[in-house]
Amino acid sequence: MKKIIIAFALMISSVFAEDYTDKCVKPAVEFLKNNEYEKAIIQLVKGSIIEDKVLKVQQTKDSWISNFDMYKTAYGKYTGFEKVHEASIGNLTKVYYLIYCKDYALQLTVLLYKVNDQYKLVNIEYNDKVLPLPEMIQMMKNNPAVSSAVLMNQKDQTNK
Repeated sequence: MKKIIIAFALMISSVFAEDYTDKCVKPAVEFLKNNEYEKAIIQLVKGSIIEDKVLKVQQTKDSWISNFDMYKTAYGKYTGFEKVHEASIGNLTKVYYLIYCKDYALQLTVLLYKVNDQYKLVNIEYNDKVLPLPEMIQMMKNNPAVSSAVLMNQKDQTNK
């Protein structure tokens, strides 16, 4: 019975993460592809508890815009993304994405918190320190399919 409850809880969190992917990450990456960094940022944080901290503090918003531009300059045009992993503990769900550029990938990590049967974005991080990540390494050890996908992508990126 416990296994059924745990499986159901994981399925519900996965459904939300897919919803967040479709509503926020997918359109944000499209904005990144078109060099519309401010629109991408708005798309990622709208409706979250960090929205005001990111959008209403000009210095923070400018920093995010500058970072996205810097990554494009360093790694080439943004080309796409994929959801790599999701982990839940209690009411917290952490979702890992790779945002692909022409020559490398960025890691985008979102932290979601469930309150009253609704998930809220409570934190978002992005950087170019994709590998080795302690969480990524552990995830790769626990999931051979992810391991081969990540390693194949890393190999593809180094061959360009």
